[in-house]
Amino acid sequence: KSVAIMAQAQQSWIPGPWSRPDPTCSPATFKKLLQLVGNARYDVTRYPSHVAYITETGHRTGFKKLVETRAFSSCAIARRYFAAILVTILIPLLVMLFKTPEECHITDVILSTVADTDMLDVTEERMNFCRKHYRLASIAAASAVVLGPIYNLIVSFFLSISLCCTTKLYKFYVGVVLCVFDVIAPYAVPVLFASPGKPKKHDLNSFWDVWKRLAYLPYMIILWVLGVVMVVTIWCGNHISFSGVLALFLWQTYFPLMVWIFKGDSIVKEVSTQELQRRAIRIRPICKETHQEIGALSDVWWRLFTNYDHVFTCSSAELDLLVHYFEESHQGVDGENWPVWWHDDLCLSENNQMQAVYLDDLNFLITS
Repeated sequence: KSVAIMAQAQQSWIPGPWSRPDPTCSPATFKKLLQLVGNARYDVTRYPSHVAYITETGHRTGFKKLVETRAFSSCAIARRYFAAILVTILIPLLVMLFKTPEECHITDVILSTVADTDMLDVTEERMNFCRKHYRLASIAAASAVVLGPIYNLIVSFFLSISLCCTTKLYKFYVGVVLCVFDVIAPYAVPVLFASPGKPKKHDLNSFWDVWKRLAYLPYMIILWVLGVVMVVTIWCGNHISFSGVLALFLWQTYFPLMVWIFKGDSIVKEVSTQELQRRAIRIRPICKETHQEIGALSDVWWRLFTNYDHVFTCSSAELDLLVHYFEESHQGVDGENWPVWWHDDLCLSENNQMQAVYLDDLNFLITS
């Protein structure tokens, strides 16, 4: 229906760059189209294998069987979490015990060359910082494991209470989380293929519903990284520059290790990415000047997967592919369905960060 509205509008105005049709197409229609494209990007950047499965028309059963057979067992998932806990403890522990600021080395040199230590202008606080406290370091490193999950539990509890009165606070927090995810998503692509599929549950009626939404694996990895950085920063005390260097070091080591531990199956990743790059056009584009024909292959889903900008470009026929995905999800596939209001119920539609969609075959820019 969205494409039909665009076609009807096309007959009543002269096409041109950034032109707007007559008032027969209301601003609410354009806003819904933006939300639709934004929701499509949300799904493909969180559940790429699921999107490839829903949009597959030729060998859907075989693709589903491949994903199910290559999925990780409960034991494999438990081993990965155990490895992640060990890494979360060991890396900050090694950093705190075996790396000290240059100031400590200078202090050691002064202490070794001056006999009378009373003459040294070294405060007890700095001397205490330069000593190695193995027990305290072990406790601090262990706390890095639980800081992220505890923070997530507390936030989920307060947000679940606030939902009884208003959804504004939850929407704001979700908007912040989505912005952070857009920053780290290009570095966490392998983890995205570890997800078993898009959850069917789409309500926020209880604390556990909110917690499950915020406990999405990439979000938890972000919280673990922040927990480790916080522990190391507190441990370094007033040495801000040194703690900043350690934070960059942890970003270059700890985060890639966590991505490697939780990465999805390489075969599922390869097949899913190839499928997202070729989807057959279903309708003839509104503008006849385009070279896209019915049955031609489009990589619109792959472009959406790799696009983290606030503007997306596609043709009217490719927009139909995005619309068709939600139609298939709503009608149901293999006895499972995801209604069109799935994103609305989870307060995602207004937080998808999509500001404009440019239909290149119409020279038409859709804005809210």
